[in-house]
Amino acid sequence: MGNNRKNLLLLLVAFAVLLFSLNDRLQAADNFWESIEEATGSGEGQTAVPSSLEHAATAADQGQYPGLSRVTGGSEIKDAYKPSRNKYVDAMNKYTSLIMEGASSAAILAAYDTYQQSYDDYVATVCGYGTATGTGTGTGTGTASGTAGLKAEISATYGISATDGKDETYPSGEHWTAGIWSESELVTLKELLAKFPEVFSSKTKTIYRTGKFYEKDGSEATDTMGFFNPQDRTVHIMDHPWARGATYAQGTMAHEMTHAFQAECPDVMASWKTQFWPSGTTPKSPSPTEYGNSQPTEDMAESVMTYVQNGTSMKTSNAERYEFIKTNVMGGKEFQ
Repeated sequence: MGNNRKNLLLLLVAFAVLLFSLNDRLQAADNFWESIEEATGSGEGQTAVPSSLEHAATAADQGQYPGLSRVTGGSEIKDAYKPSRNKYVDAMNKYTSLIMEGASSAAILAAYDTYQQSYDDYVATVCGYGTATGTGTGTGTGTASGTAGLKAEISATYGISATDGKDETYPSGEHWTAGIWSESELVTLKELLAKFPEVFSSKTKTIYRTGKFYEKDGSEATDTMGFFNPQDRTVHIMDHPWARGATYAQGTMAHEMTHAFQAECPDVMASWKTQFWPSGTTPKSPSPTEYGNSQPTEDMAESVMTYVQNGTSMKTSNAERYEFIKTNVMGGKEFQ
């Protein structure tokens, strides 16, 4: 009985500490937003450094503030909590660094949003409400909350890892920046995957939430919505499609997942070329989009995107491509 009382007391103390920490974070957030509003009120786009953040950054450099330090194997923090905590710490460090560097207010505010989301995810993980439950039937049923829970559900149900991106560079010189899945984006992804038959979705193993894409000369490719990396056969979804809304982002994901399908099913891709690109240079009939007319692989990806999002219309306007996708890509599954 004594041990039970002791455990209950420890639990209550831990809960009180958590509430105190959350209150501090909320107060810090309020102070930060007030400083941003004051700094950007002149319209000059310059941002002052809140004294509390300046102190926190200095303390972190000196190892005095463990709240801004990444945790490793020797830490007292549980292993299960470390990935989400490190993500939150990285996000905090990023937005603090942007302030120190005198970055634009827009960049700082975006970084702060990312920090707040990652902190919420960390708290969700620690408190246990970021876990997922589901039927595992592949129907997309079940519930999950928080990014950690949604990622777990997507992985368990569809065998796809929705992974936060990282800075990477192609051997040829192009590179892309890191990105973080938000809860709403993961819900949008889950809704899309629930529509797909397993014969299609199973060809995709990893979908990275990447940031921005840069060409060899360092210029940003603002028209790049996503890409398929043939080196590790991963799908990447960038910032830009999300800015255009959930439907547009789902179309981008359907397009890039088609490239993953092509890599896993080269015989189907070969049949597509034979049927729709007999000359090898131009399609025998127009693709559903102008971009699809550029090459066979893009024609198929744009056609699958159209099949998924405008199936009824495509069935009439591009019947031959519709029937090919229905039979060879979607296993007979049709979309409205």
